Order: sequence, then structure tokens, then C-alpha cells
Amino acid sequence: MRSLPAQLLRYEVVISRDPVADATLVGIVDDVYLPLLAAHG
Repeated sequence: MRSLPAQLLRYEVVISRDPVADATLVGIVDDVYLPLLAAHG
């Protein structure tokens, strides 16, 4: 589970072949990373 945010970021880079948008990074952090961090401390 800890690798999920990094996997999502890699997926975005591979699929879009462009730099990842700030909004995408914010979404990954807000919607995935922070909830995982809060759940597992």
C-alpha cells in the first residue's frame, strides 16, 4: 500500500508522456497519500 502513490505517479508519467500536472500531484497526495498516512500512522 505504501507504494501506491508512487505507482499512480509513474502511471501518469507513462500514460501522458508529459510532465505531471500540479492538479494531478495534489490529487494523489490529497486523495491517496494523506488518507493512507492517517490510516496507518
